[in-house]
Amino acid sequence: MKGPEFKIRSSGKECVDCRKRFQVGEPFYSLLRLEGERAEREDRCGRCWEAFRAPRECVWWRTRRREDKSGKARLDFESIQALFYQVLEDPRPEVAGLRYVTALLLVRKKKLRLVGTGRGESGEVLRLETPGGEGKLLEVPVPDLDEEALQTLKDQLKEALTLQD
Repeated sequence: MKGPEFKIRSSGKECVDCRKRFQVGEPFYSLLRLEGERAEREDRCGRCWEAFRAPRECVWWRTRRREDKSGKARLDFESIQALFYQVLEDPRPEVAGLRYVTALLLVRKKKLRLVGTGRGESGEVLRLETPGGEGKLLEVPVPDLDEEALQTLKDQLKEALTLQD
């Protein structure tokens, strides 16, 4: 089955409301609106976020602009991890692919450990463990995505969560 084709823009350099430019080290908030096969990203400074009421159906996380001395774009794993925990318990079908791909990225970077796979209530699941002393067990359903849909979602997530100057 081909999954939704999300078009997620990368992190903004300024607040969508007041147009204040984000400084290195400054925290800001990213919001992802998932509507059917569309995903729209909005970034807000702390002041504008406090005045904004995020809709319940949206996914959001706190992040910050980081200095990258290498000049190369790199994935923002702090944001990927925050996004993963926001969508972990979200039952909406449109977040299934997003949850799965963020889990795979976090396993790859050893932010989560793959314990195994198995059958859950709704089909095949990844069994994951959080690192550290607590070792909390998590189950992530494996969505029915074809290779093309999976690669598209990975590419778009990578583009959306890449730190750039």
